[in-house]
Amino acid sequence: MAGPVRTTPRDIANRIRMLIANKDQGDLSAAAQRLALSVDEVQRLDEVLAREPPARRAGLLAIIVRTYQADACWLLTGRETTSITELPPEIRLEVAQLLSEIGSRILAHYQESRLPPTPPS
Repeated sequence: MAGPVRTTPRDIANRIRMLIANKDQGDLSAAAQRLALSVDEVQRLDEVLAREPPARRAGLLAIIVRTYQADACWLLTGRETTSITELPPEIRLEVAQLLSEIGSRILAHYQESRLPPTPPS
């Protein structure tokens, strides 16, 4: 198994900051707009991830995966490639549930964007 798995809100926030540095050239205003957060929330991502209820946290992570085209497993674990069975048992279920929720939210967003426009009434 390669390196430790890092799944705390701080670890995930650090990976999001890497995405912001790379994709938004570190521009917190651009990141805030992309993520539908305030600049203050972007600055305090670890706090935001720690306090959000699971459904909202998964929604935010899905937005990050979709808008930054990030690998969801890397975002959650810090590993470029992983098999869920390689993860320590104490975090395996949490990661699997988050991956499922992120996937569901991304799929729902894709399906909504593919709907034909509603005719005016």
